[in-house]
Amino acid sequence: MRTLRELEAGCPLPPGWGDIEMFSEQVDPGGLRLEVVGLCSKHSCGLSAIGSAGSCETSPVDRAYFELLERCVLVDAIADTSASFDLLDSAGKPSARRISHADLFPESDRPNAWAYSKSNGVAVGPSWVAAVDSARHELVERDAVLRSWFLCQTPRRSPLARDSPLRSVSHLYDFTEFEFETIDGTNSVVAGVFGFPHAAPSPLVYGFGARETRQLAVAAATRECVQRLGFLWGEELPEQPPEPAPTPDYHQEFYLCASSHKHLRRWLWGLGSGSPAQLSCELWQSPLFVDLSPDHLRSQLWVAKALPRGQVPLTFGVGNPAIAGDLTEAIAVHPIA
Repeated sequence: MRTLRELEAGCPLPPGWGDIEMFSEQVDPGGLRLEVVGLCSKHSCGLSAIGSAGSCETSPVDRAYFELLERCVLVDAIADTSASFDLLDSAGKPSARRISHADLFPESDRPNAWAYSKSNGVAVGPSWVAAVDSARHELVERDAVLRSWFLCQTPRRSPLARDSPLRSVSHLYDFTEFEFETIDGTNSVVAGVFGFPHAAPSPLVYGFGARETRQLAVAAATRECVQRLGFLWGEELPEQPPEPAPTPDYHQEFYLCASSHKHLRRWLWGLGSGSPAQLSCELWQSPLFVDLSPDHLRSQLWVAKALPRGQVPLTFGVGNPAIAGDLTEAIAVHPIA
């Protein structure tokens, strides 16, 4: 496993980004030893980017670093408002048109209520194919979870796998695995792992993942769940839901509040009281992609952004352009953070 210094030397951050500040901590929630790592860099213009990862198996420094690099590339792309981009297929072949910056990074028509996720469907990989595959999986994952949530569709549930590392903290949590329905032709399985705490102060933890097989999807969701556990363990939990805000932190804080867990239980176990929303998405098509790869690393890694085509967009706050009409309280705040 490479050190942070080795990662910086081999795949440096784009020009303009400063020294990396590193946070690292060992945590032991109920017998499961975890390492969490957070990395932060600031651009000369004042903007910041953060990468984080947690693991109970190997050092998460490399995953945190490549997430940081991905976010630096994304921040640079968002800042270059005059840019336009070729639309590419999964093999990297250009389509017949280009896309403007405004269409690649759309803005909300109610910015005080909700905002688009700028990083949805963005992924880094050692090749164009690998980056595209990861970007597509993320877009499909969010689409499947949001469709299930807004349409009040109960996912299929299964007991926690026997070899799951989360069994080490099963005395603190009730864990369940879930599988979400996907649109035909996605070639992805979307899974979730949820851990409801037996009692405070254990935080609610969960994760999602999309891969070619159920086993790989559950493994990805488990990694995300483990990471969330590592970063949230020992943190003070809110007693009241936060005020609505168009940020991912709002969604996380909302479900750290115990009084909000009922919305997740209703959804995951089909307990009723949810009124489905009306989706007004375009016809679902396989996504096209934009190459955001930084010039100084073109022979080493690629950064791809998947462009939604009929997938439910990921937004933060209360509101979504794919929803016709108002959202009921039970489904107003989705769980993706």
